[in-house]
Amino acid sequence: MSYRRDDWIDDDEYPDDRDVEELGDDAPADYDPRTIGYVGDRPSFWSPARIVLLIVVLVIVGSMLLIELALLPLIRAAMLNDPEVLDGDRPGRTKKSPKQLRRLQSGSATIDYELIFSRRKTLGIHVYPDTRVIVRAPLNTDLRFIEAHLHTRAAWILKHQQQFRQTPPSPPVEPQSVTGATVRYLGEGYTLRIETSQRQRVQLGGGEIIVSVRDATDTDHVAALLNRWLRVQAERVFAERLTACFPRVAAWGIAFPPLKIRDMKTRWGSCSSKGNVSLNLRLIHQPVELIDYVVLHELCHLKELNHSPRFWKLMDRVLPDWRDRRKRLNQR
Repeated sequence: MSYRRDDWIDDDEYPDDRDVEELGDDAPADYDPRTIGYVGDRPSFWSPARIVLLIVVLVIVGSMLLIELALLPLIRAAMLNDPEVLDGDRPGRTKKSPKQLRRLQSGSATIDYELIFSRRKTLGIHVYPDTRVIVRAPLNTDLRFIEAHLHTRAAWILKHQQQFRQTPPSPPVEPQSVTGATVRYLGEGYTLRIETSQRQRVQLGGGEIIVSVRDATDTDHVAALLNRWLRVQAERVFAERLTACFPRVAAWGIAFPPLKIRDMKTRWGSCSSKGNVSLNLRLIHQPVELIDYVVLHELCHLKELNHSPRFWKLMDRVLPDWRDRRKRLNQR
């Protein structure tokens, strides 16, 4: 039995033939009746899911690179700041110490110095009367940068060390505790007079400093009373000078600093990063104008905690004759 095509194929169920016939010459070139849709409509490789996956991968890789770049300087700085005792080509591998004893070879000269890392912003070099050299640097400063800076300042360091060797500082003169001794107070010399009295006190007047004690032969007790009186006077005078000098720097936006009085051996004054001003008790022996020089010097440090050119410009503004005053103070 033979069948015709029309007996078992319904053109309504399989319209491809009809569609081709109906489209005729208008059928697209990529049309294929044996597939669902056109060849041009096949799914693309860059599907939304693959695009999202690619973005996630790129984000993860980028984050890892950023973390590595952020940690690399810290790791490198930590390695470079390991302590190295007295010279060497590479940083040490021992536990980091805030203080290090190091040596710098500059030509034929050798400079031994103490390196101290602290929370500061600048690199400072200090030469002391006993010829010690102390270098203070910000935390995580590259040792190669420190040594390069020291090489540029080597001549300056050696010059000051030589000056200190040629003119060693004399020890501070303590007030003598015997009648007739001269005690300097605010730049003037006063004759010390010790008298016996049941009331212990120190008085100033008539060109004399009078110390009243029960036992005039007890020189240690006389000295203790005199030093206590000098400290009380220093607290009063220094506070007055700080109040008088502060208006010259108030426009810089700095806060009025707390004042401390200390018995310092090598400095007339100091200023901390916390904004505290310390003055040497022995300044009470100096004239008021020299006390003002030290006070203004430390107040300028509240603005510039260093001895950079900016600092000295501030000194020129608030005290134009500071060089003369410094010279006078160092000669006394």
